[in-house]
Amino acid sequence: MRVNILVLISFGIIFSLLVSFVASQSIQTNTVQVKAKLVLEEVVINPQPLQSGDIATISVTIRNVGAVKIDQLDLELVSTSILTPILNRGYSYLDGLLTNETKQATFLVSVDKSAEQKTYTSILKTTYISSGEEKEKPFNIGISVNGDLYSPTGLATGGSGLSAAASVIVLIVLVAYVFFRRKKILRKLGYREEED
Repeated sequence: MRVNILVLISFGIIFSLLVSFVASQSIQTNTVQVKAKLVLEEVVINPQPLQSGDIATISVTIRNVGAVKIDQLDLELVSTSILTPILNRGYSYLDGLLTNETKQATFLVSVDKSAEQKTYTSILKTTYISSGEEKEKPFNIGISVNGDLYSPTGLATGGSGLSAAASVIVLIVLVAYVFFRRKKILRKLGYREEED
């Protein structure tokens, strides 16, 4: 019987040591992080084609394809030397964005008069709060500019040589000249007025 008691005490000691060992070890578990995820779905630029010196609207559509909602979404169209946001310094503040929901923001942008014909890259910076954590995600936007159609003198380098305003002024002066000088012009052309 004495042996049985010693065996039971030994098993008890071994069992308690085993339990305390397992409890002291960190048990690793696989956790899945659930996140919000933004995608830039669409960019619409008006007018098209975009020229140097133009004022344009850039409308962007953002979608949350993540598994959790976004509590606050701020957008910033970052200024470049050629593309300068006009209103709100390029900022747009949106409410939250649910899972699979889209929202649209529109920016008013001035295209510098020195813009050349090429595609410029502007950055749409998104800052959002999801699950109490602030995050940022930038998106590159390609903006095509035809360029070279504006010059400070009013002459277009890619057209007829005169701006629309200058063409109208020349036309008015020409019509006035012909109207006031019509008798003299008609006599030179061989037409005589009939006398009453």
